[in-house]
Amino acid sequence: MALKDVSLRVLPKQVVLVIGPSGSGKSTLLRCIDRLEFLTSGEMWIDDDRVTDRSGDIRKIREELGRRLLERVGLGDKAESYPEQLSGAQQQRVAIARAAAERVVFMDNGEIIESEPPSQVFADPQEERTKRFVEHIL
Repeated sequence: MALKDVSLRVLPKQVVLVIGPSGSGKSTLLRCIDRLEFLTSGEMWIDDDRVTDRSGDIRKIREELGRRLLERVGLGDKAESYPEQLSGAQQQRVAIARAAAERVVFMDNGEIIESEPPSQVFADPQEERTKRFVEHIL
């Protein structure tokens, strides 16, 4: 799926949930962030690191992002641990770090259609495509 004029600003410490139907561009967006796919135009920044700079150390960027999420839930010291080495409570905190969201981005056909707090997207979506998607999944 090609992305079309996607512009997304995520504030420091903000967790964003990206949703949409199959083939909407979610995975492509994430693959671009993780530099598994490269942009044909535009730029992508994470803090002061230009992710689209192919000479940058993507392993360092990936590691820093993952460690920051773990630190937010008090598990920074468990970054090298496997899931089976964590207690049940620690596993739940890792799940929270992965899924806690302050904003939901709905994508369709390679575009960001709606970007709002979860309560609005799930209870009162503004765009027709978002409404249809939410009705389908709930």
